[in-house]
Amino acid sequence: MNDYNLLSMSGDIQVFSFWVEEVPYALRIEHVLTISQDVSRLRKVPGDVPGFIGLIDYQGAVVPVIDFAHMLGRRNSGESKDELIGLLHAREKDHLEWIGALEHSLRTGEMFSKERNPHRCAFGCWYDQYTPTDESFASIYADFDAPHKRVHALADELIDLAAREGRDRALAALAVERGTTLQTLQRIFEFARETLQSSQHAVMLYITSDGRTPRMALRIDDISDILSFEERDRVPLERIELPAGAIARNMISDYLRGKAGDCLLLEPDALVRMADQARHRAA
Repeated sequence: MNDYNLLSMSGDIQVFSFWVEEVPYALRIEHVLTISQDVSRLRKVPGDVPGFIGLIDYQGAVVPVIDFAHMLGRRNSGESKDELIGLLHAREKDHLEWIGALEHSLRTGEMFSKERNPHRCAFGCWYDQYTPTDESFASIYADFDAPHKRVHALADELIDLAAREGRDRALAALAVERGTTLQTLQRIFEFARETLQSSQHAVMLYITSDGRTPRMALRIDDISDILSFEERDRVPLERIELPAGAIARNMISDYLRGKAGDCLLLEPDALVRMADQARHRAA
């Protein structure tokens, strides 16, 4: 994404929306000077202030940069995706070892002790309770189901085949499944990891008070959408209960509830004050 000016956009209440874990936030478009993915000018500074990740030069000003998720004590999307990539590596390895154990059992006649139920292995337990939030990963997520269940069905099927038609017949069938079912499952694991890796697009929102001067930069994990609300969509904060893990109430100007969706509208001046305080604590 290249830098571009956003102040020419119009509407009742137009906002950039983004998520931190399960909580939707938004900033009014007129309070965002520019969106950029360029972090080459970011300068790390000593100190350990939650969320404060450094300073950046922009339009002749040196502004503090806040990682919004870290400020809330949450993982940002990149960290969550890296963790998921690691999990997928581990669960793929589990199933390679599972097939190896089945082959050993067929060759030696030893009891096969791996989990046969696809819902009870480590991957199955994760898969059944996980809800993907990344759209690109969600489109791949369902592809795991059939080959994963087919792999686990091989234990009963091939052990029974070995008992009826002999070890060699069962091993030949397993070799076919290695080149078809298992290979398909491995390709899905690989494609899922590549998709997660390529979908990491952190952006910087340069926040302004006067429409000209950058006051701070807010690092977020990509823009979810540009939403439009009417004035009647404002809900007073005293009438809502903030979601668990949300930012402090004094950092929010309104709760917006409309056809476009719901979100917590951030107060830019409060964000700037918080960033300046973080900068001074780190100095």
